[in-house]
Amino acid sequence: MVLSPSNELSLFIGNTQFTSIDYLLNYLLGKTIMSEDVSTSVFAGGKGFSMYKAICSSFGEAFERFVGIFEFFEIKQELIYGSYKDLKKLDKNASHPSILQNFRSEDFDSDQFVFDDFMEETTISWVKGEHYFSGEEIYFPAVLMLIYYKPHLKDEKRIGYSTSGGLTSHFTYRGGKKHGLTEILERNEINLTWYVNRQPKRIEIDQIKNPKLKKISTLY
Repeated sequence: MVLSPSNELSLFIGNTQFTSIDYLLNYLLGKTIMSEDVSTSVFAGGKGFSMYKAICSSFGEAFERFVGIFEFFEIKQELIYGSYKDLKKLDKNASHPSILQNFRSEDFDSDQFVFDDFMEETTISWVKGEHYFSGEEIYFPAVLMLIYYKPHLKDEKRIGYSTSGGLTSHFTYRGGKKHGLTEILERNEINLTWYVNRQPKRIEIDQIKNPKLKKISTLY
């Protein structure tokens, strides 16, 4: 679905949602009765200064998220189950819970809060990754890393949820890492601006060479 511009800014907005991801997963993975119920949780949006560009942008975002789902099915047999303390006993380098706190301590006092506190004794699933700067092997909570994740243990705690921030696709490994990092930085700056009520800095542009941007600048 693509929405046409409704104000002076000639920007088309697109929304994409798969009708049946379960069917596609069964077909591509060679399964017959697998039902993961992910159709309602994966959608994407795009934009562009023309209908064509908005459609291409929306399809690109949707494809990016759809491919990201396959990571769970590719590595789910390699996940390590246990607590942070369990991984330390196995001499595994894991991210400490203290640096991965997504909620306030008072949030857990509410009976209606659906998430669990992430502590050293909390049982979760861990996925192996690579430290961006040192290159060393490090384990990270799967539920926070994978864009799609389904728990397989009855006693596995729900410490948070994943987002698509930092999800990118590229033709090269280096390009994918670079785009992923810049997208995380972008989201982080936007969140900081919102949560701490910090006004963004005004950007002064001396000269606009792009004719489309120049036309838009005259409207404001």
